[in-house]
Amino acid sequence: MSLEEKWNDGFKQVWCKECNKVLVEFDSKGWLINECQHFRWKPVSILCFYDPNVYPECDSEYMKKLKDRYILRVDEVENLFLLVPRQVDEEARSNGTPP
Repeated sequence: MSLEEKWNDGFKQVWCKECNKVLVEFDSKGWLINECQHFRWKPVSILCFYDPNVYPECDSEYMKKLKDRYILRVDEVENLFLLVPRQVDEEARSNGTPP
């Protein structure tokens, strides 16, 4: 599985090469995200991303897996969206880690 970046009328798009679906598009109004059968977006609080061991609501093991394997990150004010292969998410679930 791999991604491809394209520029369309001055705006960046990221595509899944396997199914040719746009997963994220950055334009003058912000960004749009989509999922496909190969990749999934995982919303994560900024606090959990940077300090998962400090906050009790964070699953530090799951955060470690996501941080080690995410492919693309979109930042918001309080959250991040991490693009991960669906396989990573399925592996984490099978190990008893919540989504």
